[in-house]
Amino acid sequence: MIVAGRITNSWPAWDAEHKYIWTHYNLTVSSAVKGSPGAVVEFAEPGGALDGRSTMIAGTVTYAVGDNLVLFLARMPNGYLRTTGWAQGKYALDANGRLHANASLGAEAIQANSPSGASSVRTLDGMSITELRQRVAARLSAGVNQGKVQ
Repeated sequence: MIVAGRITNSWPAWDAEHKYIWTHYNLTVSSAVKGSPGAVVEFAEPGGALDGRSTMIAGTVTYAVGDNLVLFLARMPNGYLRTTGWAQGKYALDANGRLHANASLGAEAIQANSPSGASSVRTLDGMSITELRQRVAARLSAGVNQGKVQ
């Protein structure tokens, strides 16, 4: 799923086995690029603080209420939606509708390890949401990588 929207809520919660803490987020959807989300998408990232305990995982993607974003999300085995490729799946969306990658990743961290001819994630930086939608639609219609966006 690829969605644009604003983070409107966050909360920590234990997983079903009461083993790990996850921080859950609600994203109020303004636009769907891929997939059929509802008006609000709930997703989660590992870590958080709850019941006097805290879990921190290096590299975990963080969000703040009010963030305006484009997110690449995938369903995890535990059933949660989660940001694809850690921070590679998180783009700030500016007032002009352009995507901006997390500058702290560095070029090495966001190069796609994909077949020849595929684009790296870095090429999305500065792209408009309309251009992203067109690129995704073209790849899906061409059947690139069995319908998966690279």
